[in-house]
Amino acid sequence: MKKVIYKLWFFIFIPSLALAEKINEFQPPQGYTLKDFIVNNFINYILGFSSALAVLFIAIGGIQYMTSGGDEKRTAVAKKTLTYAIIGLVLVILALVIVNVIQNQAVEFVK
Repeated sequence: MKKVIYKLWFFIFIPSLALAEKINEFQPPQGYTLKDFIVNNFINYILGFSSALAVLFIAIGGIQYMTSGGDEKRTAVAKKTLTYAIIGLVLVILALVIVNVIQNQAVEFVK
């Protein structure tokens, strides 16, 4: 048991010492204010979560369709799930494009 603990300690804690550095006050990237940086990260996290959720529902719809066994009700439910999940994924992609276009236009406008 001691060997396992030593190995865990070695592989978990020792590499973190190599990454040690002085912690400075956070500075957003050049050309961004802190508010812009926070809003941008929040939008990216929401869009990433939404797209992962849409892909999950596409998988769920596919599983429902495969396990429907020819039952018309279950097939219809699976097709609805797939349709709405694909629509959701398209909307997430469109939202990403719209956000990027607006951000690029805002940056160009400020310059």
